[in-house]
Amino acid sequence: GCREIHHAAFSCCKKLKKIELPESLLVIYDDAFGCCTSLRSITIPASVRTIYAKEKVSETQTQVFSTFSCFNC
Repeated sequence: GCREIHHAAFSCCKKLKKIELPESLLVIYDDAFGCCTSLRSITIPASVRTIYAKEKVSETQTQVFSTFSCFNC
């Protein structure tokens, strides 16, 4: 399954409202969901070990997101 979501992978998907990420996911890179203005819910599985923002945010099971920044908005 999917192990990484890369930089700006879903950037500016303005109709994206809800995301349930797979248990195989390990890493989410910066701005993966940047400028997804309709996004209201995201489920991050316990398998995710690293979430990157402008700086690395977390390496623990308790995940923290910084404010999503816009990419080509």
